[in-house]
Amino acid sequence: DEDEDDEEDGTQLGRTESVVCAPQIVDCSINEASQSQTLGQCCSEPSVGWGPVGPMHWTPYVAYGMTANSPQACAWPCTPQMMMPPIAEVPAGGPPFAEQHTFHREALQFCNVEQDLRMFTKSRQFHGRLSVVTESKVHKGGCHSYMVQLVGGSLSRADGIGFVFAQRLPCTKDIQKIVSVYLNQQGEIGMRLFSKTEKANEYVTPLEVGDWVELSIDLDTHRLKFGVWRWNACAWQPSLQLVSSAELDFGSMATKSDCTKDLSVGYLACVVKNSGACMRLGS
Repeated sequence: DEDEDDEEDGTQLGRTESVVCAPQIVDCSINEASQSQTLGQCCSEPSVGWGPVGPMHWTPYVAYGMTANSPQACAWPCTPQMMMPPIAEVPAGGPPFAEQHTFHREALQFCNVEQDLRMFTKSRQFHGRLSVVTESKVHKGGCHSYMVQLVGGSLSRADGIGFVFAQRLPCTKDIQKIVSVYLNQQGEIGMRLFSKTEKANEYVTPLEVGDWVELSIDLDTHRLKFGVWRWNACAWQPSLQLVSSAELDFGSMATKSDCTKDLSVGYLACVVKNSGACMRLGS
């Protein structure tokens, strides 16, 4: 069930209970005898924190979307007082975080998938082979917004996020039968029209591990927007910032290429090549 196309020119997509809880308070009260031990624990013991889309297990003081190895991960020192992990700020009119989408169960065949079907990690036995992980629903008409985070692993030029225009799931493995719009790791935006690809003039900054990718698509007007949200960890409270964005009129691109495919129906799709590559939904 794998797409074995090893092409790496960045056109693969084009080549293919939320339980609300209060954040846990971390007691960092210490005495002189236990000071060094406690300081070490504050950056190593797992806890339950709070992110923009709900509760999650994390290392204290590691902001949602960062990793424990990030240079900013332990930027908040323990002091002898009651402290809480900082809550990442999401600006008004910011990224469309929600809990509406899940990945299709087909991903279980080649990925390790979390129980809630909102995060996957590419399995080792499929390393180097292109895998297409789609959402679990087909949408027809209307406006739809997605947030996908590149959580970890090694990104390849072939990795990307996009939207496949099709009426059925799971997605076909024959790349010659796919019509899609995509954003690849290099920041290139394009459209696959069956056996050929068209790169748009629009582009965004190259993607990095930790980035959130926003995809907002209007299936009625045939326009979309890609946005790259990145952590600003310089302040006391890390916040997400929109560092790059671009809009695309994919309807016009399809018309110029004489494509008659129905562009009003489809679903989100993620392409990963290397084992260990991990993505999660935030929408």
